[in-house]
Amino acid sequence: DVVIHVENEEQVLRAIDEGEARAGLVIPPDFAAQVEQEKAQALIIIDGSDSFTVKSGYSAAMSIAQARSMDMLIQKVERMGAGGMTSLPLTTSARVLYNPNLNDMIFIVPGIAAMLLQTMSISQAAIAVVREREMGTLEQLLVTPIRPFELIVGKMAPNLLLTMLDMLILVAAGVFWFGVPFRGSLPLFIWLSTLFIISGLGLGLLVSTVARNQKQAEQMSLFLMMLSMLLTGLIYPRAPMPPVVRAVGDLIPATYFTRIARGIITKGVGFSFMRSDVLVLVVYTVVVVALSTLTFNKRLD
Repeated sequence: DVVIHVENEEQVLRAIDEGEARAGLVIPPDFAAQVEQEKAQALIIIDGSDSFTVKSGYSAAMSIAQARSMDMLIQKVERMGAGGMTSLPLTTSARVLYNPNLNDMIFIVPGIAAMLLQTMSISQAAIAVVREREMGTLEQLLVTPIRPFELIVGKMAPNLLLTMLDMLILVAAGVFWFGVPFRGSLPLFIWLSTLFIISGLGLGLLVSTVARNQKQAEQMSLFLMMLSMLLTGLIYPRAPMPPVVRAVGDLIPATYFTRIARGIITKGVGFSFMRSDVLVLVVYTVVVVALSTLTFNKRLD
C-alpha cells in the first residue's frame, strides 16, 4: 500500500523512522531514460527493526521488481525481436536499515523488554489492593485519613522502583550479553520506560480494585498479558488485523511502548519521532490512575 509520496531519499528515511512507512522505493529522476538504455536502477529501503517487515517486505519487493523487469523485457522483445535482447532493463537493490545482518536478537530484545515490563508491572500491582482485603489488613487502612489517590500512589511506588530495576537489568543483558546495539538516548529510554511502567501499574491497580480475590485478579492479569502478546505488534503485525482487533490492541499500553522501544534501541530516533505514542501513553497513564482511584471504595464490602 502506498501511504505517502516524498521528494528524496532523506524524506524516505524520515518516514520510516517515524513509523509512517515500512519500506520506501527510491526512483532516480532519469529513470525512464535509463530504462531505454537498459541500465535503470531503483533502490528499495526496508525497515529492519521489525522481522515481519524484513522477511515479507524484502521478498515482495524483489518479486515485484523482477516481474516488472520481465514485463519490460517482453515488451522490448516484441518490438525488436530476440536479437535486441541483451540484458534486463531494470535492476533493483535493497537496503535493510538498522539490522542489515538480520540478527534475530535485534528484532527480539526491544519487544521482549516491553512485554516483560508490562507483565511485571501488571502482575505486581494486580494483587496489591485485593491482597489487603483478603489478609484483613484493609480495615487498618480504612480507619486512617488516607485518601484513595494516596493509597494508589503508595501501592505504586515500591513496585515502580522494583520494575525500574528489572528494566535496567533487561537492557544491560540485551546490550552486554546478547550484543544488541543501543543506538538511542538512554535517559530518554529510562524516562519513557518509567511512564510506561506507571501506566502498567495503574492498569494492574485498576484490576486489583475491581477483583474480589487474588485468584480473580491473577486471571484478569493473565488475560491482559495474552492480549498484549497477540495484539500489540510484538509477535504478529498489526496492519493485517481487522479494525476491531486493532482497536482492542490500542487499549493496551504495550502497543505504544513496543514502537518506542524499537525506535530508541534499534533505530536510535529521538523524541520528535515518537510524539504521538508518548502523548497516548501520557493520556493513558492519567486516565488509568484516575480510574483506579475512582473505583477504589473505602469500605469492606
